[in-house]
Amino acid sequence: MFAHTSSNNLIDTQGRVMVPYGLTVFGLANQDWQGQLAQDDNQIRAAITQWCTNYVRLQIAPANLLSEAPYDAPYLTAIEGEVQLALSYDNDVILTAQTERFTDEPADNPTEQTIQFWKVLAPIYQHNPRVWFDLFNEPRLQTSSGTWSDWQNGVTVAGQQYVGMQELADAVRAAAGNVNLILVEGPHDGQNLGQLGSHLITGSNIAYAAHTYGQTNEGVWNSHFGNMAKTVPVIVDEWSEWDQSSSAGDCSPLAATYVPQFFSYLRQNQIGLGSWGLIPGVLVTNTSTFTPTQITSTYTCSVSTAESDVVKANRVANGSQPVPAAQGVGQLLQNYFKQYARA
Repeated sequence: MFAHTSSNNLIDTQGRVMVPYGLTVFGLANQDWQGQLAQDDNQIRAAITQWCTNYVRLQIAPANLLSEAPYDAPYLTAIEGEVQLALSYDNDVILTAQTERFTDEPADNPTEQTIQFWKVLAPIYQHNPRVWFDLFNEPRLQTSSGTWSDWQNGVTVAGQQYVGMQELADAVRAAAGNVNLILVEGPHDGQNLGQLGSHLITGSNIAYAAHTYGQTNEGVWNSHFGNMAKTVPVIVDEWSEWDQSSSAGDCSPLAATYVPQFFSYLRQNQIGLGSWGLIPGVLVTNTSTFTPTQITSTYTCSVSTAESDVVKANRVANGSQPVPAAQGVGQLLQNYFKQYARA
């Protein structure tokens, strides 16, 4: 169980360094979340029992939670149910504010809505250090005035006021105290923490999260997150690799070589890893047995076949349509987690 941060480490209640290993579940981020609950529960169980994770990361939509005043009670009940399911298996839980699936809401950076979201959700778990708060999924706002400063302190663009990560972290602490770990993702879709040293978020029990899609060599790992991990706690809390990607940036034909090197790099630097997602075509081929995808000699990063359309539909809708021929990092990831996540 998480106790506190120390230097660049997370420390558990036994005084040991914690290295988190987990999977992201995203059904609650969808507008039709009611139809996603069974799929989410199956993914949570599979993540814990078949992938041996020590945390599950739930993406949650502020627009869903705040669709009624002061909050949507059935939606909050659904959140609490998924959290309790993961906790019942002795897993930790990361809660993430996810805005990407609502095109009519400001999605680039946190807003006042994000603050209200955490004012509702954070106090519920303020006495449970097993629940962590990932403040905002993949900040994307880039401005000519200075992306990092705007990310840290906030900015108004075209009449829309965006909240800085410092104000958001302060609001969470004011609402829920200091027990829960706060995770802060950097700008540029969470891809790059390279300038974080000059823009650290102040406060206690704060760590940083990187999303490393498309990063395939040690030089990039060092500059994007590894160098910062030497001085502050850093987790790669979302990454994956699969063929039939809807975006070539999510797939590298060098996967068979770089993925084992990536895992070794993370282990050497005691950096945790979270992956996405247990839907057919990415980490698994189906959601009946959750058979892991594999990378073979025919791994080509095709993006234009009919199978790719099924994978894309599964990604968008948290779908369960099988993709028997899918290739991806599922088996390698499962083996990695089985070796280290419960060690």
